[in-house]
Amino acid sequence: MKTHILVVLLLVPLIFSLACGKKTITQPGPQMEKATLPDRIHLATRADAAWQAANYPESQRLYAALLKEPSLSRQLMPVAWERLAMSAVHNHDWNTAQEALGQWAQAIPEAMSSWPWNATKTALTEKRQGAPAAEHFLMSLLKDTALPRTTRANVATELIRRFSEQDKLASALAIYGLQYDLETTAQKRQSLETEVLQLVQGKPLSLLAEAANATRQDSITTFPKNVLTGVYDLKRLEEDTTLWPQVWQNLIALRDKSQWAGPFPFGRDLDALLTRMGHPRQHIALVIPLQGPYASIGWRIAQGVGAGQWYLTSQGMDLEVTIINSSMPGWEKELEQLDATCRVVGGPLRKTAWESVLEHGLVKNRAFFAFMSTIDEEGAKAWRFFGSPRDQVRAMVKSALANDITRFAILYPREPYGRAMARHFWEEATSQGGTINGMESYDPRQPAAWGKTVAELLEADSHNKDDLNPEPDFKAVFLPDTLKNAKLIVPQFFFYNENRMLFLGSQLWEQGKNPDSPLEASYFDLAVYPGGWWKNNPGLGMKELNRILQKTGQDDPEFWTALGFDFTRFAAGLGFLGSPLDPQTVNEALRSQQAFSWTIAPLSWDERGVATQDYFVFQPTEKGPLPADPERITHKRSQREARRQARMAALNATIEADDNPDPNSSPNTFSSKPVHSGSRIPVTDIRISE
Repeated sequence: MKTHILVVLLLVPLIFSLACGKKTITQPGPQMEKATLPDRIHLATRADAAWQAANYPESQRLYAALLKEPSLSRQLMPVAWERLAMSAVHNHDWNTAQEALGQWAQAIPEAMSSWPWNATKTALTEKRQGAPAAEHFLMSLLKDTALPRTTRANVATELIRRFSEQDKLASALAIYGLQYDLETTAQKRQSLETEVLQLVQGKPLSLLAEAANATRQDSITTFPKNVLTGVYDLKRLEEDTTLWPQVWQNLIALRDKSQWAGPFPFGRDLDALLTRMGHPRQHIALVIPLQGPYASIGWRIAQGVGAGQWYLTSQGMDLEVTIINSSMPGWEKELEQLDATCRVVGGPLRKTAWESVLEHGLVKNRAFFAFMSTIDEEGAKAWRFFGSPRDQVRAMVKSALANDITRFAILYPREPYGRAMARHFWEEATSQGGTINGMESYDPRQPAAWGKTVAELLEADSHNKDDLNPEPDFKAVFLPDTLKNAKLIVPQFFFYNENRMLFLGSQLWEQGKNPDSPLEASYFDLAVYPGGWWKNNPGLGMKELNRILQKTGQDDPEFWTALGFDFTRFAAGLGFLGSPLDPQTVNEALRSQQAFSWTIAPLSWDERGVATQDYFVFQPTEKGPLPADPERITHKRSQREARRQARMAALNATIEADDNPDPNSSPNTFSSKPVHSGSRIPVTDIRISE
């Protein structure tokens, strides 16, 4: 019945257009016979029948014939072009499909902005280049703000279908978020909330955990992370009731901080859990210095701890916090005498304090989360609540890979930090499939010699500065030094006509002064560095921290404040850790904390309890650090590469003219060689200069 209705609907405009048009069809070449109206209607009927029957060879032939009708209506034309192109796609007739798309766009220019035209092109792209290419094309459409909202909404729906079928839940949810932003009415947004709720409720816990981990930088209170968090937490709680403190935190945040278009979907669950389990109670401690050279850091941490306690108690949690001053003699005794209910300790901050904890045997029955970049027996005796040097270089390698860069150079200062970071970078880059094609070191006390080191790295030391140096065998340079020193080193690359490099810094850059002039900023257009926190983080954690500090009249937060705020909320959310303390139980509890709303760069732990921090990536600008934009960086690199290629072509043309002079002109006694690429041997084993 539906097929008959479709045929009638398609034929109505055709009948009208053919009845009003000429009855003679003229084509290039010999005059064709006159076609009667019934014949044309019959042609459209046969074409539709072939399409409905999935007889694509016949459908292609008949729609090709139908489109030759000069009086074919504009209303029917898009359907005919779409079916001709799609039939050709099914028949693997790529040329006809491509030609049909082009003629369709030529006949109806606005078709290229429509979903049917782009859906057909997507199908053609997938058949010719594969599903990843089709998904890439769809993503480009979704980002194209010039397209009609309805077209982009259809694109989003298609991407969601594809990702859902592949169990790429995190990718599907990301598209739902974009689609949610495209909708303008509460009714449509509520419909999307319901759709996502049904989607995630039907997924296994393992897939939900994977999606939660992949989206850990997203705020848990924004759609669709809010829906994912609620379902994920409730499913986890069914299997492990000791997670109640953490689940309670998240559900309260989802209820009070999320902007739901519809009713709060987890209200009944929260009420039932509060009735059955009550408000959670926790006792945590911190060991931090409040006197001496590190007192300012300790007090900043304490500021964040106070804000975290205020936040949780205002929501109904019974939270006790004990802060122990590790600068005072006898602090170990105070730690030892803590109540047995205190199972989680934050800190210490310094290696000497941690060694004292070990010497006094204080690690029994308490989980220590050290605010240190490295710690012995991590995941067994203690855990890290801090990023590591390897995390920093991992962020830099990922940033380079996002810009399709796999060939690197390392330029490091000959001092302990520089050597250690150079080794970390070499190990991380090679483990990710990259190659180290250049490595140089410099004396940090001899800035006058740094230019010579850069020239050696670029193999430009034997060339004039106005010449184009040989093409480097690397596209990014790791520079583990201060931003102050980087401001002296990076311009040296420009001096030797190399402005295409992506410069990769370390966290030391975060402590440096921003570029203070347009010229200095231009040197860092292609420079990024890792950061442990972002003061403009739009997530729930940062919003709440800022709100509490402003309400209580305190100073604006910085990294250490955020660390204390996050630790307090995180530790309060940990459930039962075993009695006596079981490291494996702690590790499992840590891996379950995927839905936490971080203020600092998100931390995660593997099955061994080893921490990884997913650093933010920034660019230094005159306005301060800004989140790195991979697309902008790629565009800037492409522009500079194009200028380099144009200059090389001009130089080679001049050289060729010099080497092949006009026979009527005076002979040239000089002969030049064309510009060529360098040919370094990749560094296969790291050797750090002492």
